Amino acid sequence: MFRPGPSSSRSRGGAKGAKGARGAKGAKGGRGALRGGRGEGREGRESRRYPPRKPIKFQLPKDVQIDYKEISLLQKFVSDRGKILSRRFTGASAKEQRALVRCIKQARFLGLLTILGISNK
Repeated sequence: MFRPGPSSSRSRGGAKGAKGARGAKGAKGGRGALRGGRGEGREGRESRRYPPRKPIKFQLPKDVQIDYKEISLLQKFVSDRGKILSRRFTGASAKEQRALVRCIKQARFLGLLTILGISNK
């Protein structure tokens, strides 16, 4: 249960227009005054350095037709555990990636491609 404590001399809301000891914006001087205002916080830090881009593992030739029957092509876009590799690793465009995913799932359904990455040797 909540019990109100002894009333203090400090009121919480007070009358409208009444300002506390710190004034309207507080002791820090308003928004962002501690950091020096807009955009000045980045001057002291170095710019972010991103790692160099990794080379693309598999580049699809321009004339290749993505089909569920081309197992050797589809296996390049599936990891050893049976997961479909992302565009970031394969270098495929969004349209090509959608076609690859559709064909890989179709080949899995038909049993042409392994589902869990277990080879049938």
